[in-house]
Amino acid sequence: MDIKTSQHIRELADKWLAGTITLAEQQEFDSWYQQFNFSQLDYEGTEVQSPELIKARIHARLLRTLAKETPKSSRKIKLMTLTYGAATVLIVVLATIYLYPRLLFNHKKTTPNEIGPGSNKATLTLADGTKIKLQSDKAGIQINGKKIIYNDGTSIRAIHSSSNTLNSLTTPRGGQYKIILSDGTKVWLNSASKLVYPEHFEGNIRQVSIIGEAYFEVTRQAGKTFQVVSKGQLIAVMGTEFNISSYENDEEIKTTLVSGSIEVSIPNSICKERLLPEQETILTGNTLKKHKADIASAIAWHQGLFQFNEEPLGSIMKKLSRWYDVEVHFEDDTLRNKSFYGVVNRYKQISAVLEILEDVGDVKFEVTGRRVNVLNKSK
Repeated sequence: MDIKTSQHIRELADKWLAGTITLAEQQEFDSWYQQFNFSQLDYEGTEVQSPELIKARIHARLLRTLAKETPKSSRKIKLMTLTYGAATVLIVVLATIYLYPRLLFNHKKTTPNEIGPGSNKATLTLADGTKIKLQSDKAGIQINGKKIIYNDGTSIRAIHSSSNTLNSLTTPRGGQYKIILSDGTKVWLNSASKLVYPEHFEGNIRQVSIIGEAYFEVTRQAGKTFQVVSKGQLIAVMGTEFNISSYENDEEIKTTLVSGSIEVSIPNSICKERLLPEQETILTGNTLKKHKADIASAIAWHQGLFQFNEEPLGSIMKKLSRWYDVEVHFEDDTLRNKSFYGVVNRYKQISAVLEILEDVGDVKFEVTGRRVNVLNKSK
């Protein structure tokens, strides 16, 4: 399989995973995976622990199989591009078709001390200092005229203020929430994040600030630029969708464009980059660089997934720490740089994610209370 074909298959795999694949694309994709030699992926062993563990084992074997079939001239650069696309789909296809009946009887039961995933949790802080703990059974809030309401229409409180009044929406570790701003812009906050915004936008600049991670779906308004301020970076938007990861304890700020166009700049500097879809900037210190983006991985959290594409274990464990609200300790710091691939539903228990990492890498985990110790499996 040549490089161009492998890239196309990966694109189809990403769409299939996200549920945006068309009927014609699905038929093309089905035709491809039905030609794959399934016999090379026979599952080893009879004791089934969990669906995710099965998928991980199949994934590991798939990597080895494709590594043998990829031409040497392109393997170094493109092997994991092909591997990612094929594994994304075949893991699920094979696990579902061949293994599901066994899973019904052999699925490992959840232990009483299991650590569950995050959920809808946030605090709304008004300009006068009033704090409102938002309901966890609601998906989000919105500013509707002179009221702040839940998305289902339930009223929270009336507002009587101007654009100078700044409120904030804060999610704790293990939390997430959505807000629709007064201009119709939608913002999804990931865990341990904070959005500061005016109750109403006035003038030609609509500005908010973010700490942590958020996905923006900005409403276009002619002549009115939308700006996002984050940790020494400014994003200028007209109408678009993008993700920004700007945690205080991270060295980098990553801005990933999904659709539309944005300009990322450093205030009081000539350094700026204009992004087109599937591009991203990474700001490290005062250095801003533009790259081709891995969209699927960047917005996976927004789609309810963890998606790792050659991602260091140190970065992965930061994400797990925030989402599951756990403390992570590395017994061996060299493990932080080990790279992993995979796709996991982020609404699974933490043990399901850790099992997969253990099964495909030379690493093991010990969980005590809300502390996760990361150890070298070979020691």
